[in-house]
Amino acid sequence: MASDLTHLQRHLEEHFEELLSRRRREDRPIFGLEHGLDETERRQLIDCVQAHIKRQRPCWDHRLVWVVYASEFGYMYAGDEYWQTFETQTPGWEQHGDRYWIRRCFQDFHKRYAGAKPTGPWARHFSIICWPITHAILPRDLQRQLARILYDLRYALFSETLASPRRLGDLIAARSWNASSRFQQLAEEPLFLGQIATALLLQGNGTAATLIHPSTLSRISADVDRERRARAWLRGARESAQRRVRFHNIRGQEIGHGRGEDAVEKVDATTTLGIEPRLVLRPVGPNRWEVLLELPDFSNISSRFRRLKEVLAESRCRVAGSSGRPLARGRLLYGPQRVTLRSWPRNNEPLLAFENSAPELDALLSTECLLRPGPVWLFKIAADGLAYELKSACVRQRQRYIIVVTEGTSLPTRSEFSPVQIECSGVQAVELYLDETIPPELASVLSTLEIQPAETIHIWPVGLAPVQWDGEGVAEWLSTERPRLGMRADHHVTALTVDLGFDKIDVSPASPGEPAFIELPEFDPGAYTAYIYATYDDGTTTKCRSLELRIREPRTWLPCQSNDEAILVVVEPTTPTLEQLWEGKVEIQLHGPVSRKARCDVVFLQRGSSQPLIHKKLPPISLPVDSDKWRTHWNRHVKSDRKVQNAYDFAQSCRLLVTAGELGTFTIIVERESSPLRWAVQRTRDGFFLRLLDDTGADQVPRVSRYEFNTPDVEQLLDVESYDKAEGTRVSAGLHVARALNNVRAVVIPPEVHSLQDLQDLRIEPRLCSRRRAANDIIELFRIVELWGSARVPGNVFSLYLKRIVLLALVRGVFRLIAGERRAEGEKKYHQSGGRPVLQCIGRAFKNREEIELAEAIRTRIHELAEASPRERAQQLALLSAHYLHIHPPDSVRRTGQSIDSGLQWVSELALRLATASIGTLTWAGQQLYQGISFLLEAPSLARAARFVVLALDQTTQEPEIASDLYKGWRWE
Repeated sequence: MASDLTHLQRHLEEHFEELLSRRRREDRPIFGLEHGLDETERRQLIDCVQAHIKRQRPCWDHRLVWVVYASEFGYMYAGDEYWQTFETQTPGWEQHGDRYWIRRCFQDFHKRYAGAKPTGPWARHFSIICWPITHAILPRDLQRQLARILYDLRYALFSETLASPRRLGDLIAARSWNASSRFQQLAEEPLFLGQIATALLLQGNGTAATLIHPSTLSRISADVDRERRARAWLRGARESAQRRVRFHNIRGQEIGHGRGEDAVEKVDATTTLGIEPRLVLRPVGPNRWEVLLELPDFSNISSRFRRLKEVLAESRCRVAGSSGRPLARGRLLYGPQRVTLRSWPRNNEPLLAFENSAPELDALLSTECLLRPGPVWLFKIAADGLAYELKSACVRQRQRYIIVVTEGTSLPTRSEFSPVQIECSGVQAVELYLDETIPPELASVLSTLEIQPAETIHIWPVGLAPVQWDGEGVAEWLSTERPRLGMRADHHVTALTVDLGFDKIDVSPASPGEPAFIELPEFDPGAYTAYIYATYDDGTTTKCRSLELRIREPRTWLPCQSNDEAILVVVEPTTPTLEQLWEGKVEIQLHGPVSRKARCDVVFLQRGSSQPLIHKKLPPISLPVDSDKWRTHWNRHVKSDRKVQNAYDFAQSCRLLVTAGELGTFTIIVERESSPLRWAVQRTRDGFFLRLLDDTGADQVPRVSRYEFNTPDVEQLLDVESYDKAEGTRVSAGLHVARALNNVRAVVIPPEVHSLQDLQDLRIEPRLCSRRRAANDIIELFRIVELWGSARVPGNVFSLYLKRIVLLALVRGVFRLIAGERRAEGEKKYHQSGGRPVLQCIGRAFKNREEIELAEAIRTRIHELAEASPRERAQQLALLSAHYLHIHPPDSVRRTGQSIDSGLQWVSELALRLATASIGTLTWAGQQLYQGISFLLEAPSLARAARFVVLALDQTTQEPEIASDLYKGWRWE
């Protein structure tokens, strides 16, 4: 076998040296998967390696063989357990192999043959397996996602994009906001991603060979083709790219789209992003209208400005004038949205405000996402019964309009105007109906409102209907279409000219009243303004009117999902993990017609298997469905099902299929979290078995410890070697923690329950160690709070139940130290009282009149606080504390440039975060944590008030049967 490995090594050396000589001119990396071996040769290599490792350690003289062998396993990697699969299929590796030796082989390949070197955050966290997975080029589990994104981008594949793999990689990365976390890790290297995508799109062209070895590219393409939908996506992307681009030379200056660089620059100079919202009025009763703000699709921004993708996908958005909670993360990337306005926004107020926004996005929103200046807005009532805002402020005969003005502006009182009620504060309105003629007196009244009769130049879309047309001057087309317009003048003109900014089109009408037709050029996505000029016999030219053209890319239709269907499913976060879904940390909303029914199928799948572990059909649920309603539905029909609990720990992914009959369908696919350090949990009849999977690449072995339920702050060190077995090791109940480098992973293992007698083990009474009333002791205790709070909960309801009891005990311990023994006894009575009013139980803990008045003020505002966000609650607590307690934080807890009020707000937020056991509080507070807790020790009344707010709100909220959060409604941004 050694001679066979030596022969394979020599063959691979010759192959890679030849590939290096060709690739060096292109300055492109080489990958281990580009070995050029056919299927028979690959099978021979694998057999030889496996026969050798059974008997002895791998040999450095065969390092290229091992690079290829490891890359082949990387190609099959599905995001869960690389080394477990590698060791299982490589008998003898545990005795003779070494992970670090594999990494040295790849590092040598990088030096000798210009092999690809992994970079980015993912490579830093997975310092060993990043090498074989990177050299696998495109693992099978990512191929389908890349094909889908390329299909979505097929109309943006111009020559300028394909000429630069880096530019294409950036474009794909910007569109990967709803892809899996594994794909987003791949997108951290846009040059590498663009190289793969360009090769797939240009397959069959000579240029592709300079990007990826032809045999490797054919292999990847063949694997993509095996999946019907992925095959259709990739084929569609290729056909679109080849139809729109003439491939001359991927490194050339112009590859021939028929649109030169100068023209492109002019188009970009006159193009806006097309993110201006529009107003729509909807009737809600006789002479009553509500105001809707129609927000555009923001995916165009995500494509153009990659740095803003994270903000748009991961940050919530507040709409000026709306009521209720912010829009869910990524909501504006799902297509146009309509939001009801309860108050009219100010003219200079950005309509959208993202939490954790970026300065670039704020600048865009402050310039392009504003209401058109008032004080008068004109709406035309369309055939569908809705009234749409008109930008042209022109009216025509035999049409109905609604005129909206700000309060304080006089409304006309003529008979043509009928008062209507607008369900939006800050404005008033009248309805206007125009007859065949407009009397001069009416024209004069309209003129005072800056409304004019329609121009004598009529313009309308012809041919393929636009996506939207307001009947006056705003039309929307897809970027795949060439807009066509009809124009007619009711008086004699010599010529009509359409000025697009970068091009002019002239047309000469045959006679007055005769229509003339023009075809406009193709546009890139964005918003354009076309100005129409009329030329008369005397040579004078007058600008008659303008036409706003909105161009957007088509959104992909899928058999399982449509963006224009009557049902809309919003998922937050946009790319959740299986653990987040199971633990209730995913907010799912179903929007659709009221009282219509939706059904959901839940399918749990193992890695590499198309056969489900379990397929459960949930009972119908009535639309609309908010996050709380969905979480209750999920807990009741999924998490409480014992069969589903057993399937969860063995599942690699979960597929949710939401169906609402003719309203449409929606599919959500979630996968297990990819982490360099993680626990593998298996539950059998004999109990729970744990195995530690370590891909950190650290020289030191991980530290493993356990905390018992009854002593949750006492660490017991364990032997890490017992957790390295392939079958795992049987473990006792409690919190099991592994630490390596900066990675910490914890899992809660419940007691084994086989009979009614075993239920006694669930009666735990956590007792904490004695600690000093000092900032360092409190910080150390809260580290344990975050450890328990962030722990994974296997598919067992008992785990979550016990975890909640421990967290409650730990948080009470934190506030026993901060707020005092008397306060802790009051809270203990509250929890033992079975629902007695929180003020009655805890009121005795307030020591003076000021604290009692503060508690009463909080109680009277409890419903207002329930509707507020956590940060708004912190603001309210700071204001009330300053008023009743007369406390001000020292300069040590104020950031540079902050006022005393903002410092008090920061300390109030810290107190509320501690009171809600918020995960990430220690990181959020940073270097100010010690000073902040020291201040709370000096002013415990603020800590007592914060805990009172949390308990009072908890008493007003009905908690679902099983919830992952200790307190509902406290998810901090």
